[in-house]
Amino acid sequence: AGRRGSTSRSSSEDRAAELEDRLQEAQTRLNLSEAQTGQMAPIVERAIKAQREILTRYGIDPENRGGSGRKPGLREMRAMNQEMEVVRSDTRTALKPILSEAQLAEFDRMQEERKAQTRERMRSSR
Repeated sequence: AGRRGSTSRSSSEDRAAELEDRLQEAQTRLNLSEAQTGQMAPIVERAIKAQREILTRYGIDPENRGGSGRKPGLREMRAMNQEMEVVRSDTRTALKPILSEAQLAEFDRMQEERKAQTRERMRSSR
């Protein structure tokens, strides 16, 4: 997690590092085969890109998760959360044919953990 605050990395390097981190976590926690990892990579990459675009659109720095810039109001936060939920749902739908039921259940737990971490970062930055 030490990479996130680094200013010496470019945005594309941060995206690549985040993708690598998420895939590594998924490989470990979901016990993915090489084929599953290969199939999952472009789906996760699209999700990361979409989530970063949503955060940026609402004035949140994806690298710093709310540590700079203006703070979205409650109405904006609700709208942003709805958009993020669509990305999560689309990601899950795309992964459903790739993962077993047990892997999908663990993926859901990972998503909930990430969601809670993001929420906590947003709260602590207010």
